[in-house]
Amino acid sequence: REDVFEPAKRAERMSWMLLGAAVSLSYELGVLGDAGGSFRSDDAFEIARARRLEKLLHIYVTRMSVNIGVSSLLPEKLTARASAPPTSDRTSETNKQWEHCIKLWEELTRLRKSASAMLFQSTSQTKQQLQSGNYSLILEHFEPALSRWEEQFESTRSGKSFIHGQ
Repeated sequence: REDVFEPAKRAERMSWMLLGAAVSLSYELGVLGDAGGSFRSDDAFEIARARRLEKLLHIYVTRMSVNIGVSSLLPEKLTARASAPPTSDRTSETNKQWEHCIKLWEELTRLRKSASAMLFQSTSQTKQQLQSGNYSLILEHFEPALSRWEEQFESTRSGKSFIHGQ
């Protein structure tokens, strides 16, 4: 137990601290901020980089907060903005591929957060669901969404495109 679980917990805590530092630095640089963001640049490349960073931070912070069972470091308005689709259709093929990849990660993160909230509300509730077999109903609830996600993922691997919901 102490050779496996304790180092894993320590690694999660250190990862959480590193994410906190990344979020703080992002605020300091102006990438994260008010509803419109405080990042100011006329360079489209820099704006795209800031938007990517915001999306990546959203995914990493959400996934880690679900892992360790704490609230997200990011306010809800930033979470909503990070999940929004890109504002410009004039993006390069590389950006479209990146956006598609991130869209898959965002969807998987959203599903994971929802499943965790339903399955792991408390230790006693989780134990009760496992003993009664009710967890299978919750798993069935997520099956269609996970199947859609898998289809999109497989289509990406086979070269087909589901970019921006197409």
